[in-house]
Amino acid sequence: MRRVTWGVWACAAGVLAVEGPTVGRAQQCVVLLAEKILEVGRVCAEERGDSLVVTYRTDGGWMLAETHLTLASSRDSFPLAGGRQPILGQFIRVGAHQPPVAELAYSFAAGEVQTDSGGRVLIAAHATVVREVEERGAWATGTLFTATGSPAAYFVHQRPGRSPPR
Repeated sequence: MRRVTWGVWACAAGVLAVEGPTVGRAQQCVVLLAEKILEVGRVCAEERGDSLVVTYRTDGGWMLAETHLTLASSRDSFPLAGGRQPILGQFIRVGAHQPPVAELAYSFAAGEVQTDSGGRVLIAAHATVVREVEERGAWATGTLFTATGSPAAYFVHQRPGRSPPR
């Protein structure tokens, strides 16, 4: 059988589905989207004590074969090629999962999380998802890195106890 490869990212923006408000919650989930249209799961950011935990969860028979996750305090803090496209190999958490898994969490200690002056952290989450003989890339839904073309995006998580800038 032929195996097809695609990219999948998790992104969060007003245009795409976000569960609950984008800021001010201890937990926030966004859609994990393949090919800009196929929902394959969720990516959730949650505060647990002083730690930030980011969890990938797939559904519909999709499984995580690879994950790439990074945090930033501003858009310019992401590892970008030519200032535009994210460089997956430079993300701070990268994993290959054999066998593939349906759920995976990455934990960041307080000292690992850089926020902006309003306590917000930007999260870019990418995955390679597989189902039977299909393989696709997916991004968490959010603000796109570029206006056209790539589905690469990031979402904003408001850390509790810090108010957003006015």
